Amino acid sequence: MMPLHLLFNRTTMKKILLLLTILLAGTSAVSAAESASDIIARAAGRFSSAPSVSVYYSMTTDNGTATGEMLFSGQRFHISAPQLLTWYDGTTQWTYLPQENEVSISEPTADELQQVNPFAVISTFQRGYNARLVKSDKTSKTVALTAQSKTAEIQSATITLTTSTMLPSRIDLTMKSGQKMSITITSISVGKSLNINAFRFPKARYPKAEIVDLR
Repeated sequence: MMPLHLLFNRTTMKKILLLLTILLAGTSAVSAAESASDIIARAAGRFSSAPSVSVYYSMTTDNGTATGEMLFSGQRFHISAPQLLTWYDGTTQWTYLPQENEVSISEPTADELQQVNPFAVISTFQRGYNARLVKSDKTSKTVALTAQSKTAEIQSATITLTTSTMLPSRIDLTMKSGQKMSITITSISVGKSLNINAFRFPKARYPKAEIVDLR
């Protein structure tokens, strides 16, 4: 498998991982009468009400495939991928770069969280995209989203959900650059409430990591 850093640069990877979580938020049961916009609108409430959500995924582009894991609880999150690991406890964010053995600590503003906070980005996604339901049958539902601005990082997205669970099974993205990627959800589950330490950098696990405190 090709290393993740060869597929995407660091900034793009952060955007992709956390824009992915926007789409994963659409896990609520949806009635036939609901429109695609209704599905997206309900995502924030459904996602935040879960004690925790665990997601495993595989991401594919023309350059290869990479895998990762995400863990969420309300506004808190932890993302684990070959290129970087990120923890956010609701106030402080830690970003660890394995190749550099360096962890950056910050207290992101609301605007900065648009790049890394999956819950915060949901509202932006709702405002900046037109949604339409393109398929609905006994096995799956597909929602297409199109950016209202030509400068949006993601120009279009197609989300496929399993009808019986209304959980995402596949997400296809087209970026502003023209790059296309497909994300397959290999596992997604709702879990129990987690201790806040699950969303804080485990310093004891990386005793030799260089600390860069940006607060």
